[in-house]
Amino acid sequence: MSDAKVAAFRAFDWEGDEGWRAHRANTEIPPGKEALEVKVKAKWYKRQVDPEFDVDWVVPPPAAATASATASAAAGAARSAAEGVTRAAQSAAAAARSAAASAAGRAGVGAGASARASPTGELVLLCAHVAMLVTAVLSLQPLSRFLAWQAYFMFCRTAVVASGYKVYLRHGLPPLRPFPAAAAPWLQAVAQSPEFFHFLVATLLLQVPQLWVGMAPLLLAVAPPTLTALGSRFGGHPLWARYGRPAKDFLDRAQPAIQQASANLEITMGFQFIFVVFSMGIRGGMLAYVYWQNLRVRYWAPQSRPYHVQAWAALNAKAQPLLTMLPSLQRSLDYAVRWFQAPGQHRA
Repeated sequence: MSDAKVAAFRAFDWEGDEGWRAHRANTEIPPGKEALEVKVKAKWYKRQVDPEFDVDWVVPPPAAATASATASAAAGAARSAAEGVTRAAQSAAAAARSAAASAAGRAGVGAGASARASPTGELVLLCAHVAMLVTAVLSLQPLSRFLAWQAYFMFCRTAVVASGYKVYLRHGLPPLRPFPAAAAPWLQAVAQSPEFFHFLVATLLLQVPQLWVGMAPLLLAVAPPTLTALGSRFGGHPLWARYGRPAKDFLDRAQPAIQQASANLEITMGFQFIFVVFSMGIRGGMLAYVYWQNLRVRYWAPQSRPYHVQAWAALNAKAQPLLTMLPSLQRSLDYAVRWFQAPGQHRA
C-alpha cells in the first residue's frame, strides 16, 4: 500500500495545483536543498491531499548516519590516526565556535538570519490574525460608535505587533558589526519587505484614524495565511471541509487579483494622505512624506513592482483626458512623476 501511495505522491501534479504553488511561494527553501523540498512537499501532501500518507516514505535518511557508516568502513587499520586528527580538528572548531559565540554574546547583536516561529509563536500569530479579522468587522458595525473606534484601534495595535513579529521571523535581528556597513543590507531587505510596509501602515493608521481604508491591504495580507494555518490545525473537521477549504481555494486562485487590489488600495491611501496635509498641517505633511517614500519602495520592490506598475498605468490612462486639456497640470505632475520613479537606493 505504501508503494502505491508513494507512486501517487510522485505522480501528483505539483505544477498545476494552485494550493501547492501558493504554499511554495510562501515557503523559503535554500537553493540546493532538494531533500528539504521533498520534505515540505510530503508534509503539504499529507495535510492537504492524503492524511494517511507517511512523510518517512519519501524523506531520505539523514546524511550524517550514512556518512558515519561509510567513514567507519573506510577507516580500517588507520582508525587510530584518523581519530587523532579528527579530535584535533574538532577541538579547533569548538574553540572557534566558542570564541564566535562569546563575541556575539558580548556584542548583543543578531546575525541578520531569518528565524523560525515556535509552535507557540505560530499559535500566537494565528490568534493575532484572527483578532485582526474580528476587530475589523467590529470596527465597521453601525450600532455603537464607541465600540467601532475601540475595535479600530485594537486592530491597528494588533497589526503593528503581528507585522513586527513577521519582520523578525523573515529577517532576524540586524548585524551591527562592523557598523554601519553590516546593517545596510539588512535594512535594505527589510525596507523592501511587505511585512515592514504593513507595519508602517498600521503605525500610520494609529496616527491618522480617518484613513481607515488602509485596513483593507492589511486584511488582504492576513486572510490567506490565516486560512492556511486553520487548515493545518482543523483540516479534518467537517466545518473546515464545508466552509474553510472552499474559502482557502478561492483565495489561492485569486492571489493575483488580491495583490493587484492591494496595490490599488495602497496608492489610494497615498492620495488620501495629500488631503491629510491640509487637515493636520506640518505633522500631516511629515506622515505623508514617510508614506510616499515607502510607496516608492513598494514601486521598486520586486515582489510588489508588477502590480504597482499596472496600477499606475491604469491611473494614468484614466487621467490622460484631463491632463490633455490642462497642459500646465501635466508639466507640474511630471516633476512628481520623475521624483517618484527615480530608483535611487530602492532598487534591489
